[in-house]
Amino acid sequence: MARWANLGTRLANVSLNITNSAKVSRNQERMKIAIRQALEKDALAICRLRKKVWLASYVRPELGFTKEKILECYRFTDKESIEEYREMLLVAQACAEQPELASAGYAAIGFWVAEAHLLKGYKKMVGFASAERKDNCLTMLYIDPLYQRRGIGNMLMEKIRDFLDEKRDTVLTVVDFNEQAQNFYHKHGFIIDEKASQSAHCGALFGAKGMRSLAN
Repeated sequence: MARWANLGTRLANVSLNITNSAKVSRNQERMKIAIRQALEKDALAICRLRKKVWLASYVRPELGFTKEKILECYRFTDKESIEEYREMLLVAQACAEQPELASAGYAAIGFWVAEAHLLKGYKKMVGFASAERKDNCLTMLYIDPLYQRRGIGNMLMEKIRDFLDEKRDTVLTVVDFNEQAQNFYHKHGFIIDEKASQSAHCGALFGAKGMRSLAN
């Protein structure tokens, strides 16, 4: 009897898993992703998401990068960091509202967020990206780990490509051991720039590689 009871429990667990999977699948079908201009009020949410992505991507104890060490070196959500992003977002908003600023030599910054439109009208920030036109540089592209591999990075890349000058090479810097990001950029036409990699860095802690996408 105990054997049959255990079998019943296992079947119940399988049924529960299938039910939960079906619920997740239905929620994914109902979820829509929208890309919009980032606003000053997004600063705190952006800082929090950046912290979440860094801890998911860069904690590598075998390389000496522990969670504690990263949090010691980077103050993701302190007052100064949030204020720094607020200022950046204000510049990006100004550039979006007044495109002529870029042609007048203004430091043109593009900044976008990806939002998941969930049930009952709830919206959740699941990614963001930024670019600078002066150096034709992709400066940031982060996707919530729970929402990766759903095409959100591709959607943000479209915004970046539209913003930057296609007649110039596009450059970026990526953490040297972040193979997932490097593979993503390879798919979008970027190659490792050995010369740029010699001086590339990602903050005070990580080594980096420079990458370049050639002009059309």
